[in-house]
Amino acid sequence: MKTPVTHTNGLAMPKNNGGFQAACVPAIKEEAKQCDFPRRDVFDAPLLDWLETFSRAHNTVMEFMFVAILPTVSALLGPNTCVKVLHKDH
Repeated sequence: MKTPVTHTNGLAMPKNNGGFQAACVPAIKEEAKQCDFPRRDVFDAPLLDWLETFSRAHNTVMEFMFVAILPTVSALLGPNTCVKVLHKDH
C-alpha cells in the first residue's frame, strides 16, 4: 500500500494516519535544503552580517530567525501601528 502524499509549499510530505512518518524526516529535510532564499538580494550587507552573527550566537540558522522577525516587521509596518517608547526612571 502506498502512503498518500500532500504537498505543502512545494515539499512532498508523506502522511500516515493523519501524521507524518518520522522515517521520512531526513528526506523532507534534504528536500527543504533545495529551497533557496535570495537573502543577499533582500538584505543589505550590515543587516545580513547581523542576522548571520545573531543566528550563530543562538546556534541556529538564519532562516529560523525569520520566523520571529518577519511577523514583527509586518506588524510594525501596519497602517494603524503606533510605536511608543516608555522611559522608566529607577
